[in-house]
Amino acid sequence: MYPRTNSRTNGEETKKDRPLFLVLNFAIVALSSTILAGILAISLVKAFSLGEEAGIRSLAATILPFTAITYIIFFSRSYRPTNKIPDGILYFLFTFWTTALFALSNFLFSRRIPVHVGEFTISLTICLLIFIFKHYPLRSLFSCSYGVVSGFLLYIFLFGLPNLVVNPG
Repeated sequence: MYPRTNSRTNGEETKKDRPLFLVLNFAIVALSSTILAGILAISLVKAFSLGEEAGIRSLAATILPFTAITYIIFFSRSYRPTNKIPDGILYFLFTFWTTALFALSNFLFSRRIPVHVGEFTISLTICLLIFIFKHYPLRSLFSCSYGVVSGFLLYIFLFGLPNLVVNPG
């Protein structure tokens, strides 16, 4: 019924045919990484401004997930992903997760609770993105990155800018 063209393979466009879309996907990955790394950096600076012990605890909370993910990715051969996770599930999971982690971080920051869960969860999210990049198709990373950006925008829509960003000092 429908004529086949050279630009489609099994009903899907090839990456060569959609360079703008690919650039947009990589821009979203960069934006999601910037959001997470920026909030993490602001949080670490804030923790060190509260005192040396608070800063060191925040730094430890930040480094811990990176240590674990480094071990899993580079030294542990026992873990192999079993199935591909559907991209839609990853998108909604990361949207919800990002909104919840900013809400948790904002709550802890506004209450001046010294538990460094915010740094840990943001660092864990970055590590999950690295893990997905390493073990799953690139398309899965794009879904997660869109979820992070959507979660951040949803958080801003529902609650406004995080206190950490509005009042970093």
